[in-house]
Formats: sequence, structure tokens, C-alpha cells
Amino acid sequence: SVLLGLVSGSLYGFGRYARALKHVLHISQSQVQQFGIWLDCGNYIGHPLTGMAYDRHGPTISCLLAALIVFSSYATIHFIVRGKQQSEGQDGDVDTIPYHEMLLLKLAFAGVGFGSGLGYISGLGSTTKQFLLHPKYLGRAVGLVAAGYGSAATLVGLTYRWFGLQHGSSSHFFLFWAIGVAVVNLVAAYMFRASRHHQQLEREEEGASIDGDNLLQQPLLEEANGPVPANYADSEERGSHAALSVDQMEHSLQSGNNSVKKEWKSWKDSSFWLLFFSFACITGCGLFVINNLSTMAQSIGAPNEFAGTLIITLSGSNVAGRIIMGALGDVTNGGSSGNSSKLFLLQMASVVMAVALLLFGMLSPFPGHERVSLTFVVILVAMAYGGSWVVVVAILADLFGKDNFGKDYGLMAMGPALSGMIFNSVSAWFYEQHTVSGSNSVCVGVKCYQAAYGLTGISALVGCVLLQFLIRKRRRQQI
Repeated sequence: SVLLGLVSGSLYGFGRYARALKHVLHISQSQVQQFGIWLDCGNYIGHPLTGMAYDRHGPTISCLLAALIVFSSYATIHFIVRGKQQSEGQDGDVDTIPYHEMLLLKLAFAGVGFGSGLGYISGLGSTTKQFLLHPKYLGRAVGLVAAGYGSAATLVGLTYRWFGLQHGSSSHFFLFWAIGVAVVNLVAAYMFRASRHHQQLEREEEGASIDGDNLLQQPLLEEANGPVPANYADSEERGSHAALSVDQMEHSLQSGNNSVKKEWKSWKDSSFWLLFFSFACITGCGLFVINNLSTMAQSIGAPNEFAGTLIITLSGSNVAGRIIMGALGDVTNGGSSGNSSKLFLLQMASVVMAVALLLFGMLSPFPGHERVSLTFVVILVAMAYGGSWVVVVAILADLFGKDNFGKDYGLMAMGPALSGMIFNSVSAWFYEQHTVSGSNSVCVGVKCYQAAYGLTGISALVGCVLLQFLIRKRRRQQI
């Protein structure tokens, strides 16, 4: 599951190569941002579909589909970009990229996002269900899987250095990720299937042992207490072993009166939508920073190598935020205030996000040292963003249960896609308003992203206010 998270988070590396992609394809800032938007939309808007696929078909089929989708998508990007590099190398002319190729690239980036989400939900959902048997460690387990997802940006940065677009037509960066993500998903599918087969064999062996014990015990029970129903000892014995595996737990939940799967009612609850919009306000800010990292560095006159350093910083901070929030989530388990405590953690993440964007981003308190300000923005935003994704899983499990976890998580993940699309589109518009004609669509100065920092910082504060309404509502319900 951790390895699935690691390769599925490759979309976080978009900010590392967006600047080079813009240069290779000779497109504007708005056009390259469209790739980032399609990438995010494929991942987050696709989550309801990936969640339903996981709930219905399980992790094995989900991983197989993820391998196929991500491989074909990354391969499409590779061949289009490489073809563009080779054509320039032959005739030296700068041609505008054709419309059909732009459309194919958008669909391919959406495919990368969708397939990555499908692989991630397989690892995250399996881990969540496993550790619901041991809720004391649920937060740390989810945090570890999510940490793999967050640390993918570092791996993207390293592989870009080795195979990146700066190597011209010999670049195999996108092809490397096409093969790497597909292989990991195929291995995960095999392991999930093998694990399930092993658990089924254990159940059959336990069932045979229990049946043998029943044949010996039933005459003694009948002599002492009269006739015993044939399935009495079997059901009682099976009940005592119900916590041995996730499959056995699900088997017991689906038997008897629970044979019909619980209706999906989360979307009818106003608490769900308060959480949805607050989560969207917070995490959309993170996507704005992630997708614009290389052009943010360029706007303050920093070299491309500094963007690579920021990607590694972002990845490390993202991982730290996920692990810390997972551990804090475990500490808040138990008691009537557990749900409110987790909501308070998400609220604190929104405050950290707002401070980063408004203080260090918009106000830029270190004149002449813009790199320091941007580094603080990246560290704080990444920690808050990563931590938010971990704690929202625990909140969903606590408030709405696990029966429809895939659907709940999938719908929740649509929020960042919508807010991220808005923030990235508006930030690109602000950027181009300060771009001087004839400057190759490059904006220079703190003014390039100042307004976008202000907009996203206010959004984080709105998320904090919405969470306060939700906390008050939950407290009233507990009285």
C-alpha cells in the first residue's frame, strides 16, 4: 500500500516540469495550467468513480485498471513531447502545437490523474479496512500510506534530473513513469489477490476444524441442555474468531440482518457537505502552490535548480505533515470528543495554510530575500495540505463508517479538484496580466502571484470558519 501511494503521487511533481513543458511546447502560462487542471480533475473528480470501482470490485481489479490507464496516458504524453522535440531538432522552426495534440495531452494528463487515484484508493482503502480492526493505529497506518503519496514529488524531482526534458529528444522521463507506475500496480494486484486467496484457505481450514469440534461437542450439549440447533456452535465459534481478518469481518457484517449493503446516505447529511466545502477551500490552496512551483521560482528570478530544491522541500514537508497528523489523529481516538478533536486538527491545518499564503506569500516579509519567503510558503502549505488528507480519512471513518468509504472519500476528493481548478485558472489570469509582451510569456516580480496568494489565503480562512460550524453542530448532537 505504501508503494502504491509512492507511485500514485507522481502528479504532485507537475510543478517540477511545468516550466520546461511550457518551453518545449511553446505555449502560454494559461495553456500549461490547463494541463495541471486536467491532471487534478482526472484525479479528484474521478475519485467518485474510482471509489465505486474499489467498493464493487476490490483492490485487485482496481490496480489492474490503474496500471493500464496510467501506462497508456504517460506513454501518450511521452510520444507527443518527444515528437515535438525531434521536429525542432531537425528543422529548427518553432511551430505552434496542433489543436488535436493539445486535446490528446489534456486527456492524457486527466488519465494520469484518474489512474493514479484508482491505484491510491486501492492502497488507502485496503489499509483503512485492515486497521479498523485495530483503530488505535489507524491514523499512523493511513499516515504512512499517505506519506508515500506525498513523498512521490521527491522521486519525480530525482527522476527528472536523470531523464528530464532538458535532455532534449533523448528524454525518457514520461516513459519511465509510464512503466514504473504500471509495474507497481501489477505487483500490487498480484499481492492483493494472493493475500485474499491465503485468507480464504485459512477460513476453510478453520471451518473444517470448527465442524469437527461441533461433532464432538453436540452430544454433550444435547445431554445437558436438550437439542441444539445445528448451526449454534458453528455460529458461536465463528463469532469468536470474527476479528481475525478483514474478509471475516466483512463476512459477518454481510450475514443475517446485514446481508443487504447499507444504503449510501452520507451525501444527504449536511455535516458531509460542511466538511466537503471546508476541505475544498483548504486543499485547493495546496494544489495552487504545487502546480505553480516552478513558475513561482522563475518569477522571483531563481534558477531552475532552485525549483528542484523546492520540490524536494515540498515533498519532505508533505510527508512530515501526513505522519504528524496521523499520529495526532491516533491520540484523539476514543471519548465523545474524538470527532471534534479531529475536526479541530483540520481547522489548525487551515490556519497554517492561511498564515503561509497571506503572511509569507502575499506580504513577502523579507524584501530582497524572496527565496526565503517562498521556501516558508512551500514548507507550511505542504505540511498543512498533506496533513489535511490524512485527518479527513479518519473524520470520514468516524462520522460515516466504512461501508461506503470508497464513495465517501471519492466524493470528498472532488472538492480539491473544483477549488484547485478555480485557483489555478485565476492565478494564471493574474500572472498574464503582469506579463510584458515579447517576454516569452514570462512574468517577473512578486506581483506575479501576489493577488493569487491573497485569494487562496482568504479561502483557507473560509474553510476554518466552515469547520467551526461543523464542530458546533457535532457538539450539539452529542448533548
